[in-house]
Amino acid sequence: MEQRDSIASQRPRSPPQARRILVADDMEDSREVLARFLELQGHTVCTASDGLEGLIAASKFRPEIVFLDLAMPRMDGFELCARLRANHLTKDAAVFAVTGRSNDRDRFSRMEGGFDAYLYKPIECEVVERLIQSAGSAPRSQPVIARMPVCPLGLRS
Repeated sequence: MEQRDSIASQRPRSPPQARRILVADDMEDSREVLARFLELQGHTVCTASDGLEGLIAASKFRPEIVFLDLAMPRMDGFELCARLRANHLTKDAAVFAVTGRSNDRDRFSRMEGGFDAYLYKPIECEVVERLIQSAGSAPRSQPVIARMPVCPLGLRS
């Protein structure tokens, strides 16, 4: 778990509402690029390199928004999401699943919920911004499934 010093202090840009965001991904490049992008938007970001680390980080950091890679060691994103939903400190966080594997699409269709959105890598920055802006503004409904074109920042699985 790493709570990051904000890069936003070097390049101030205030979003309508700065949020506490957890990024859990075992792929260092994907995790770091998304974290930097979010920091540049003015958010406070905490990162984790696997599911168990993400669970520990979430209980301490209390994120409002969580981006989870689905295929992580020690605890996958599905289990982590279920545990976040069961914890009174994190149950109301918006949880977004991120995957680069096409076979996860079948798992999404069989799931009864938990995630607020399913995002396929490569990730598009504008979609991330819209999800963050809408997080917490309405009750949970059917999760959004989004296939996103390449982000200028180059996030990949």
